[in-house]
Amino acid sequence: MRINGKKINVEAIFIVLIIISLALENFRLFTILGASFKPIHAISAFAVVYCFLFHAIDVKKIMWTIAFLAIPLAPLYRINDKMEFFKTYVIYAIIVAFVCFALPHLKSTFCENPRMYLRVFNAVITVICLLGIVQFVLMNAFGIMFLEGIFGAFQFHFSATTMQSGFYRAYSLFHEPSYFGWVLDLALAINLVSLKKKPEPRKILFIVMLIITTILTISSSALWIMAIILVAYLFSIRKININMIFGALIVIGALVIIVAIVDFSFITSSMTRLFREINTENTSGYERITTPIEYVKATMQHYPLFGRGMGQEGEIDKVGMIGMYTASNNSVFGAVVIFGLSSIAYYMWLIKQFFGTRFSKETRFSRILLFGAIAGMYFATGAFLAFDTFIFTTIVILILATMEEKNKKTDEEQETIDENINSDSVL
Repeated sequence: MRINGKKINVEAIFIVLIIISLALENFRLFTILGASFKPIHAISAFAVVYCFLFHAIDVKKIMWTIAFLAIPLAPLYRINDKMEFFKTYVIYAIIVAFVCFALPHLKSTFCENPRMYLRVFNAVITVICLLGIVQFVLMNAFGIMFLEGIFGAFQFHFSATTMQSGFYRAYSLFHEPSYFGWVLDLALAINLVSLKKKPEPRKILFIVMLIITTILTISSSALWIMAIILVAYLFSIRKININMIFGALIVIGALVIIVAIVDFSFITSSMTRLFREINTENTSGYERITTPIEYVKATMQHYPLFGRGMGQEGEIDKVGMIGMYTASNNSVFGAVVIFGLSSIAYYMWLIKQFFGTRFSKETRFSRILLFGAIAGMYFATGAFLAFDTFIFTTIVILILATMEEKNKKTDEEQETIDENINSDSVL
């Protein structure tokens, strides 16, 4: 697009805005039909309109869009809460249109200069990390509820400053500590992928900051995801240099100091939740692990093909509702509950993004690590059709686009792409 004779890369602006929207998850532009309309909704909608108007129209994409928009309408005849269905369907429609019309063009733009976008990403993460650390100190040491209600009337809902193990949990700019932890897990996975070549102390220190801040969220799910990511990375290391040893010592030292100061009883409670609570009704572990499985079983028995319908978890009937929750509280299972067997189409698309295209062998581990981070986040969250959750997937898919072999036109160009992803300048 040209404005006053100057060429403006609108797709680049959309990518930057999507990354920034990570920090605006709790900011509400306005409320429509009882649902909060956030910056990411507006950014995605504008990206769809722009790409549809200013790029060649692909008839095949239009047909796919129509097909995916039609699938949720199949069970419409038995939907009880029509308003809840409509609100959820609008979000779903934006996601479908974004994937079909905007995402391909954003991927091409991202591949042109991935290092710049990763710098923006890490700058955003640095800001929210520092705010979270300062917040944790002020709340627990001085009783100052820092950042509480920062967005005022535009806030999605008030932050969960709940106490655990005798401490107020860090949540930074987000609506709850666990969501903050999942954002940090995503950042950790992305930066470990970029750490594969010549890590500098400043990059290692950045990763240490991510680890420490994740601990301050006191989120069991975020900590488990972080542990899996770190273990997976350690198994991938083939060559260990002095910088890695230096970084490991910093991490171990920081953890020893923190554990010596803080009573991390939430670690043992997390173990208890996983291995004992899963058979005890009305416990958190039961509701997040056992209930979703039973909910899926009941859905397959009664509504196998098209599921219960959007926004209808617990609205159609009472089957599958166990304990205190009326939803699956698990995005992986939530897709099956909402769509039934038709959810397979989504999972096929998602897996293809990670493993279906031709990639270079050097990026095999990177794909697995990023896939693990996304899978862990989806298992931990209960809002499958929230665009906030989809931001994670979008950013990772943009990064994956730089690893595709079709971008490798020459060996020299491939080296440039690898440097953009793995360069120490990313941070």
